[in-house]
Amino acid sequence: MTTLIESDDRFFELTDTGGMGIEDADDLTADVRRQIELAINSADVFLLVVDVQTGPRPLDEMVVDRLRGVERPVILVANKSDQPHQDIHAEEFQRLGRGRLVTVSTTQNRNREELLELIRDRLPPSDETIAEATMKLTIVGRRNVGKSTFV
Repeated sequence: MTTLIESDDRFFELTDTGGMGIEDADDLTADVRRQIELAINSADVFLLVVDVQTGPRPLDEMVVDRLRGVERPVILVANKSDQPHQDIHAEEFQRLGRGRLVTVSTTQNRNREELLELIRDRLPPSDETIAEATMKLTIVGRRNVGKSTFV
């Protein structure tokens, strides 16, 4: 699913990918993989979303491995950090070695502005003459880390 986002007079498309590394019970695995590849190939910035409450999982490492060859900016988004005292648990994800870490809670809108600023800072320069979004941002991560909640 793709959504148009506006932040400080910048427009970008936010693409929510399916969960990586899961065999879909409805036999949509091949379609999900194709959608993920299309999103990865067209994105200018990546949000690598992880779940603070469950901690690092092997599938998180699989997602990072898929992004290893990507030369575009990655923001490591530690989601489900509803309270500041939970932020310490996000440090575990630093070992993944990808992206600037930001802790958020999408349900609480916690650190939303900080995340938007990180995104804006990493987007390519805008062309003021273009009326529609040409920069793309892709959300990747394992299933149930809160990717869809961003949208």
